[in-house]
Amino acid sequence: MSDFNWYEFYKDKIGESWYYGEITVRQPEIKAVSEFKSVLGVGSGRCIVEDYLSKVMFAVASDLSRKLLVAAKSRHGNLQHYVCCDAFYLPFRDKAFDCVYSQGFMEHFDDAEVVLIVDEMVRVGETVLFFIPLPAYRNPSLGVEHRRTLDAWTKLLSMYPKVDTGCYEEPMGPIGGVTVKG
Repeated sequence: MSDFNWYEFYKDKIGESWYYGEITVRQPEIKAVSEFKSVLGVGSGRCIVEDYLSKVMFAVASDLSRKLLVAAKSRHGNLQHYVCCDAFYLPFRDKAFDCVYSQGFMEHFDDAEVVLIVDEMVRVGETVLFFIPLPAYRNPSLGVEHRRTLDAWTKLLSMYPKVDTGCYEEPMGPIGGVTVKG
């Protein structure tokens, strides 16, 4: 992962207008995650989706940036569980969550790191669901981004018994969804 400063990038993008804008754009993801009873967000950043989901399910947001988690907690009213941790070492028991979710996170890691993170996500969750920008996504890259095709994601994660992919269109281009069951 790059040394991109996520706190500096997001610190002013946490307020109410950003919240509702993000919820609007992320509706396909929210719908997919809403099928579960509990969710762990990994690389949660602003924790917007996790806060929204916590109205209807048990949700935990996790991120490596303590400053970003504190900023998110000060601006959200629903989510009660914030955990500062590394995605490579999630501090939860095996299969603690029905779903482990991330959005705009996995593309920042090289192939070997992705496999390690997905291994850890599969350890703590029954289903792993993550969303990533596809190569035709039009927003500029933030830090290092590996914009893989859905076929490349499927091949990269082929060691898992079940990998499904799909995509949806948001205003800046295609977003891929990957579901992994270990």
